[in-house]
Amino acid sequence: MDRSGSGAGTGRVDDFLAHYGVRGMQWGVRKKSSSTVVTDRRGTPIRKNNTKLAPEAVKTRVNQAVAKKSGTDVLATKDLQELVNRMNLEQQYDRLNPTQKTTGQKAVDVLLTKVGPIAIKTIGPKLVDKLPEPYATAGKVAIEIASVIAVSQASKKKK
Repeated sequence: MDRSGSGAGTGRVDDFLAHYGVRGMQWGVRKKSSSTVVTDRRGTPIRKNNTKLAPEAVKTRVNQAVAKKSGTDVLATKDLQELVNRMNLEQQYDRLNPTQKTTGQKAVDVLLTKVGPIAIKTIGPKLVDKLPEPYATAGKVAIEIASVIAVSQASKKKK
């Protein structure tokens, strides 16, 4: 070893590679953000300057985010009661005013109700034997249901 202070093995601090990461942290895994994003019912973040939302709705979303992050113990009884009342009212409103189906949803409904049973009856028996066990059983049940539906539809047409 060269002890003269020059060359390899000098022991200079600048020659070492050090890592000052978080202990136990996995490579490529990011730490979760500590900030909580408050969103409206559709998942859109609520901005402070958004004047379209009612103050009660914003307060409800903030209380919801706090309860989700820290539990309901951090909310005052009044805040928790307002949160539950608002959520119940929103659920009742959604039940009383169902959303209209889009054209795509209507097409999928027709496809599943009209074409689905026919496809299950024709292609299903060939594919069921190739499926792994939990899916094979479900496939056999689907084929039975499709045949029962076909029989009931045929009897309705005869009447």
